[in-house]
Amino acid sequence: MLAEKIYQLRKAKNWSQEDLAAKIGVSRQSVSKWERGEALPDLEQMISLSDIFGVSIDDLIRSNKITEDEKEDLQSQAKTTTPQTDQETPLTSPNEIDLASAQAYLQVKQVTSQSNAAACFLIIIGSGSFFALQMMADELPTAFWLQIIAWVILLASMAIASASFMQNQQLSEKYRWIETQPHQLGFQVQEILERDQRANREIWQKQTITGTSLCILSALPLVITSSILDDDLPIAISLLATIALISAGVYQLMRSADLKKGYQILLQGPQASTRWGQSSDDDPEFKKDPIWTHVQNSYWGLVLVSYLTISFVFRAWAWSWILFVIAPFLFDLVQLLYRHYRKK
Repeated sequence: MLAEKIYQLRKAKNWSQEDLAAKIGVSRQSVSKWERGEALPDLEQMISLSDIFGVSIDDLIRSNKITEDEKEDLQSQAKTTTPQTDQETPLTSPNEIDLASAQAYLQVKQVTSQSNAAACFLIIIGSGSFFALQMMADELPTAFWLQIIAWVILLASMAIASASFMQNQQLSEKYRWIETQPHQLGFQVQEILERDQRANREIWQKQTITGTSLCILSALPLVITSSILDDDLPIAISLLATIALISAGVYQLMRSADLKKGYQILLQGPQASTRWGQSSDDDPEFKKDPIWTHVQNSYWGLVLVSYLTISFVFRAWAWSWILFVIAPFLFDLVQLLYRHYRKK
């Protein structure tokens, strides 16, 4: 079958679909369709394939498999051929990912996405409930027991969340090479992953819309209550409602974050992880940037100073903690803007 022969010849030379497409002068999608058997190259393209692979058109069409001699010849040609452009440079030591490995990696990403989202939910609920119950304790006779309950909720939520983060780290360790080393997808794997990604996109969009809406609406209970009443008890109760909405919103925003990132890494390579949300510690060049080090330290210093000022100067303990919920998301935005500025 011509489709299988083109695939075998390309893999024997350690070329990606983009590499072969650049040599022939067609798009990567055209090469993908040839290898899936959905389209056939025209006569001129067949001649180009014959010349590039060093086989006759008759062998290209008739033979289904590459012989060992052909494979050795192709690999020796790939080693001795000097690339003319960056696009034609073959991948060095490619790690091929088959469909089973890709699906196993994505399954781990789905589990870690939901687990990380639940952990962040617990952190926000635990921290927010702690402050709300401390406010209620000042207004109720059972202050001592409320303070005990507040501390138990806070410490329990932090402990469960920390354990969840560590467990997710261990689950992801097996597939760390996919996120750090160049790789190639096996036969038809890219097409299957792209199809699955398109199928999930609508679900991800709904989760993003829902999460964003909940975060925006979360301010309403606190704003309405504080504008009508001047009593700390109803404000503390409305704070619990605000915290619940924020937690639910963050959960919706994060429940597929790792899964989306997993698809991007598989389809675009490890460099996809540097485009959004990657810490400077995972990027050696970024880590060495002295300007970014000052920006990073200044940002978190400003967050801490703002929190202390709002809490102690304005005595707004009821909502100053929200700074630490918003700060990581704003930090990702600052990092993205700086990366964009740095590329210029």
